[in-house]
Amino acid sequence: MSEQAVRSLTVMIEQEQLLASRLYEVLAQELAALERLDSESIQGLAQEKNRLLIAIDLHVGEREKAHRNAFDNVELAHITDLAPLTLINGLHQLIADYRSLLNRCRTQNDINGRIIAANRRSVERHLSLLRGHQPDAVIYTATGRATRMQGRHRYAVA
Repeated sequence: MSEQAVRSLTVMIEQEQLLASRLYEVLAQELAALERLDSESIQGLAQEKNRLLIAIDLHVGEREKAHRNAFDNVELAHITDLAPLTLINGLHQLIADYRSLLNRCRTQNDINGRIIAANRRSVERHLSLLRGHQPDAVIYTATGRATRMQGRHRYAVA
C-alpha cells in the first residue's frame, strides 16, 4: 500500500508539473504579446493563465486530500521507509524540478506584471496629457518664473 501511495503521489505531481509547464509556456506567450502590445492575445492568454491556475489549485487540493491518509501524516522527508530508495529518489527529484518550475513561473509572472504596470502608467500619462491634466508639469509664466501647471490645459480636441 505505501509503495503504491508513493507511486500515486509521483503520478499526481507529474500531472501538476505538466500543468505548470503549460502555464510557463502561456506566461512566455504573454510576454511576447505584451511586447507586441497585442491586447486581444493578452486577454486570451490571461484567461488561459487563470484556467491553468485554477486547475493546478484543484489538483493540489485533490493530491493533498488523497494522500493525507495514505501517508498517515508522514512528512515527505521521512517516506524513505515506505518504498524502494530509487522510487523515493525519483520522487524527491520530481519535487525539486516541480518547485524550480513553479519558481520560474513566479519570476516570469512578476516580469509580465511589471511590464503591464509600466504600460498602464504610460497609457494613463498619455490620457492625462490629452485631457489637459499634468499635475507634475512645470510651466513658465510671462515673467519667466517656473510654476506648477494649474487647472486644465487642453493640448488636443477631437
